[in-house]
Amino acid sequence: MKDKDIFSNIPADCVAWLFVGVGVILLIGAIRRWEWVLQMQGTRPFGSLYRLGHIWGEKGYRVGMILISVCIIACGFVLFFLMRQ
Repeated sequence: MKDKDIFSNIPADCVAWLFVGVGVILLIGAIRRWEWVLQMQGTRPFGSLYRLGHIWGEKGYRVGMILISVCIIACGFVLFFLMRQ
């Protein structure tokens, strides 16, 4: 008996809304200065944002995180509309 992939039953619309949701949470976190969004110690998930933070401080890192969040939200909406066709 072959096991099914656990992601095969998830509708594509849900994946698109997941992107939008994650982007909105990151956007709100960057605007409200949530520590877990802006924490620069330990692992660095976005290397270019680390450089922005090093050059311009926390404001540069926040602006970069806001731009990435907006891009994630836009990608979620594009994915949603492309999957609807």
